[in-house]
Amino acid sequence: MSNTSEEIQKRYEEEAKSYRKIAPLVNFDLAGFFGVFERMVDRFFPDNNGDIKILDIGAGNGMFTELVLKKYPNAKITMFDFSPEMLSSAKSYFKSININEDNIKYEVGDFIVGSLPE
Repeated sequence: MSNTSEEIQKRYEEEAKSYRKIAPLVNFDLAGFFGVFERMVDRFFPDNNGDIKILDIGAGNGMFTELVLKKYPNAKITMFDFSPEMLSSAKSYFKSININEDNIKYEVGDFIVGSLPE
């Protein structure tokens, strides 16, 4: 049985409530993911005070965006996800840890069936 976008979206909306508690149990650092990302961004944006614009596709609850903002606090980030609940979870979390949201845009959409934000 293949998952439709609607089925996947419903699953993520249900998981949004607990995802932030479960996700840290996955050790992304062991997989080297964030280290590779950090080196890639450093190469493209050597001046961390420069004009950095990032589209976080499948942003979920914002763990990736949080990492970017910790290293690049002036980055402008568009969080794009098809689960409004995941984005709402990110927004609530950012408020709870006092992350400045001035440079964050939240957009709901499905990149498979629609277009991406500019």
